[in-house]
Amino acid sequence: MVYLTFDDGPHPIYTPKILDILDSYNIKATFFVIGQNAEYYPSALLETVKRGHEIGNHSWSHRQFTNISSDEVKDQIMMTRAKIHEITGVDCKIVRPPYGACNDEIRNLGKELGVSFVNWSVDTLDWK
Repeated sequence: MVYLTFDDGPHPIYTPKILDILDSYNIKATFFVIGQNAEYYPSALLETVKRGHEIGNHSWSHRQFTNISSDEVKDQIMMTRAKIHEITGVDCKIVRPPYGACNDEIRNLGKELGVSFVNWSVDTLDWK
């Protein structure tokens, strides 16, 4: 099984272009969104959901979880979860930690918050 995922959106220009390409191939994907971006571009996030794609949490401001306090990690996750729910009505319970930075302490925080962490197995290095 293959999962196609996108991180760091939504974006008012790139997200619609990606959605159109996915639609042309009848492909669904998971979009791991940054809370601040969702706040700035709610229509791009809502359109993603309307087109049948899954939404994941990618933190509020893309801070590396292993470099911040437990309370900050909780805030990063819960603020984004609340914003996603406010915009879409979806209770997002999957989180992709920024930079893939996750350890046992972070995973235990996830259990407390009722979320699961999802990382990747292949990095396309498109960020380079």
